[in-house]
Amino acid sequence: MKCPRCRLENPPGGIRCDCGYDFPSGQMKESYVLQHQEARARIASSDRAWAGILPRLAAVLIDWFIIVVALIPVLLVFGFVGDPLGAVARLRPILESSVGAVLGTLYFAACEASPWRGTPGKKLLALTVQGSAGERIGILRSIWRKVCKQLSGLLFPVAFCLVAFSHERRCLHDYLAGTWVSRPRR
Repeated sequence: MKCPRCRLENPPGGIRCDCGYDFPSGQMKESYVLQHQEARARIASSDRAWAGILPRLAAVLIDWFIIVVALIPVLLVFGFVGDPLGAVARLRPILESSVGAVLGTLYFAACEASPWRGTPGKKLLALTVQGSAGERIGILRSIWRKVCKQLSGLLFPVAFCLVAFSHERRCLHDYLAGTWVSRPRR
């Protein structure tokens, strides 16, 4: 299906072209267009650029390393090393349940909604999570981003590969939450 506005060839049954043209209504969706044009213009004119897959992956690895190091004292206190008191058997259901997922979601969401605009791993690599106007995202949007990230990881592992191929270096969870991850321009 060819867009009548920009002449871009879109997949059959597409709802909206990349230029913002809405096929069902036959109109431009200005809010969508302005949001993306403003974000692109702001990044193009700033000292920031879109963060690619390698810095984002490195930030995740740093975050998981920090979490594991932070858990070592907990593991020692509760007897996970060697499990002399049977603590593993008692705590495993809690750690493997949704409690662990909720705690992880809150950790990442709180970090991304903080003034740092990202987790410690992102901060070390100078990456920031931002909204379409370059603003810090709120806690609810950050929680939604993390939930979308977990769901896309479970359902569509390929969704993370979007960052390598999309112009704005965004993953599926970034599109769903309306967020961008940026880095300093080289």
